[in-house]
Amino acid sequence: MVTVEGGDEVLQEQVFDACFFFMRELFSSQMMKNLKIKIILNDDLYKEEDIYGYCEPEVSSSPPRKFEIAVYTKQRPSRIIYDLAHEMVHAKQYATGELVDLINDETRWHGELIDCNTHDNVEYWDAPWEWEAHGRGHGLGAKWKRLRKRAQWRGEKVIGKL
Repeated sequence: MVTVEGGDEVLQEQVFDACFFFMRELFSSQMMKNLKIKIILNDDLYKEEDIYGYCEPEVSSSPPRKFEIAVYTKQRPSRIIYDLAHEMVHAKQYATGELVDLINDETRWHGELIDCNTHDNVEYWDAPWEWEAHGRGHGLGAKWKRLRKRAQWRGEKVIGKL
């Protein structure tokens, strides 16, 4: 189940459509049935938290199946979609157990314990989960945009402009 809050109706529809596309690309059909994703389109996220998006797993199950994803919306629509794709890759990482946040800023990535504060001194751009999210997120966003253009050429209904 996917819900989208914030933004105007056209943006909500684009984000909803993109989210389902990314889910089909990232998750098995069985896993998709058990996921609950709440997407918050937030005009103030960057100003308030100095970030363009986040993916917060609900830890009521392990691995998690419920996620809150927020995306900053005061940017180009195509950038919003790329940021959503990035956060959806993180949701996949959490849901499959590849990425596990532990206490004291420790993270488990593919079974390896990484201390983001001291041990490995891992900064944002060096974290392997961010490498995957940036690379794959960009690829997914580009693929979704390309498929939308093909649909427009075929005369199919496409929501909004990118």
